[in-house]
Amino acid sequence: EFSNPQGVCYHEERVIVADSNNQAVQVFAPSGECRLKFGTPGRAPGKIQRPTGVAVSQSGNFLVADYDNKWISVFGPDGKYISRIGVGRLQGPKGVAVDKEGRIIVVDNKSCCILVFQPNGKLMHKFGSRGNRDEQFAGPHYAAINENNDIIVSDFHNHCVKVFDRDGNFKFCFGSNGEGNGQFNAPTGVAVDDKGNMLVADWGNSRIQ
Repeated sequence: EFSNPQGVCYHEERVIVADSNNQAVQVFAPSGECRLKFGTPGRAPGKIQRPTGVAVSQSGNFLVADYDNKWISVFGPDGKYISRIGVGRLQGPKGVAVDKEGRIIVVDNKSCCILVFQPNGKLMHKFGSRGNRDEQFAGPHYAAINENNDIIVSDFHNHCVKVFDRDGNFKFCFGSNGEGNGQFNAPTGVAVDDKGNMLVADWGNSRIQ
């Protein structure tokens, strides 16, 4: 059972869900059987207060974006706490993803920027600011990575999806506010399929495009 599930990722025949209001992470087999559940509510290191995004690192650890605790928690494959990433640097991490090089991509919803960390948690660089220009965001939610290692970001209040190269340089944007095909009303989740198609959760229009 869930209460306000938010971020989800698929990794090696497992579906990992950030069960936000239950302050936990659940891991499922493709059949829907729950294989692992971990998380204890709280604001101390190792606790989970408001999980909103999940990913799996190249070493197999779970990365959990904890919006209220303002950090990324790292848990082992068994759900045991290991460490934190982004302490003092994040204001409201919503989404987290891992690119082809193992770098950890964090979408900071509150500060309207993307932060790129090394696998060891050291900050490499960040890009973006609040606004409506090409290189800016207004409440970004989640990120996905394609085969080119581009960073694809859902820009919630700008009603579009923006694509950047691995270094954070703007490439292109698609979508506008509306209900028509190709338009969005507050897009949230974003993913890339095995053919390179981008799938967008068009939250306000209650559909996937």
